[in-house]
Amino acid sequence: MNGIIKSFNLQKGYGFINSSDSNGDSVGIFFHKSDVSNIPVFLKKDDPVVFDLVEDHRGVHAINVVKFKKFIKRN
Repeated sequence: MNGIIKSFNLQKGYGFINSSDSNGDSVGIFFHKSDVSNIPVFLKKDDPVVFDLVEDHRGVHAINVVKFKKFIKRN
C-alpha cells in the first residue's frame, strides 16, 4: 500500500499514515517506529511512504514502512 505521513513523533515512537481504503475514503493508519524499515530515516508530515498492512493482537497497523522519493516526470 502507499500513503502520506500524517504525523510522526520520534520521542513517543509512533505516528499515523493517511491512506485510502477500498472505497476511496481517507483513513489514518497507526505505525510504530520499530516498523520503519529504512531507519535512520526521519519521517515528517507529507512524506510519501509504502507499507504493508497487518492485523494482530494490537489491531490493524502498518509494518515495513519505507519512505520514498516522489517521482519526477522527465520530458
